[in-house]
Amino acid sequence: MYCPHCMKQIADNLTICPYCKQDVRIENSPFQLPIETILAGRYYVGKAIGQGGFGITYVCCDLKLQMRVAIKEYFPQGIVGRISTYSTQLTVSGEEQRTLFAAQKERFLLEARILAEFAGDSHIVRISDIFSENNTTYIVMEYVEGITLEEYVKQHGTMSFSAVFRMLKPIMNTLSAIHEKGLIHRDISPANIIISSKGEAKLLDFGAARNYIGQEQSISVILKPGYAPFEQYSSHGSQGPWTDIYALCATIYKTITDVVPKNSVERMKNDDLVYPTYLKADISEMEEAVLMRGMAVQSE
Repeated sequence: MYCPHCMKQIADNLTICPYCKQDVRIENSPFQLPIETILAGRYYVGKAIGQGGFGITYVCCDLKLQMRVAIKEYFPQGIVGRISTYSTQLTVSGEEQRTLFAAQKERFLLEARILAEFAGDSHIVRISDIFSENNTTYIVMEYVEGITLEEYVKQHGTMSFSAVFRMLKPIMNTLSAIHEKGLIHRDISPANIIISSKGEAKLLDFGAARNYIGQEQSISVILKPGYAPFEQYSSHGSQGPWTDIYALCATIYKTITDVVPKNSVERMKNDDLVYPTYLKADISEMEEAVLMRGMAVQSE
């Protein structure tokens, strides 16, 4: 058997992994894939390590290459169901739900295409495979050893502006390249940036990404309160690179103050966002001016 946490091969009778020292008797939730499920005849499923509006991510072992990978399962909440004690198949009830399931699946596949297109960028998680099974689709990605920026701040405390700027500068360059392709991420936050064991920042979760050039139709409202600009609260809001800039600046704000910024909708009524210097952040006057401009309520 394999440890559901670290994916090291261990003896069947063990209860504690000798490598990561964690309890191997855990189970995933009933709507998630059971631990020990084999996907595509080669991927051994471990614990679920993340879930968003469109998918569930599992740590897995590629049995052919004997290496740990991350696999994201297309699982749009509110549309599909599964009771894994009976079947690993996803169920979709009703014609309207099936239509929505198919439409949102295209967004999930867009994430795979974006990851594939930027495969050479070391600051975006690499994709290695995509396949269909269990009435849904799976994306196989590299497993990054590390912790989210959110967890990093919990463990190490707030950072100076200059330190977080150096850490996130490669992601800024990556975002510039993404924007040049006519794409925006739309879900930047401390939870979607992982800091590897080598101290490198990588951008995660392109499940909310979309084209912004030549798009006039309404778009889905996907956001994280505190990190989403005002235009993201409307399906007809004018979104573009500025949308990601706001979220990135809000992420920096949180990292240097340990305070989640006030929601942009509330700021439209009364913009009393506290300046980082008042929260004892290590930031210069000029840096603060730039940061607050990036978090302007009005994108104009």
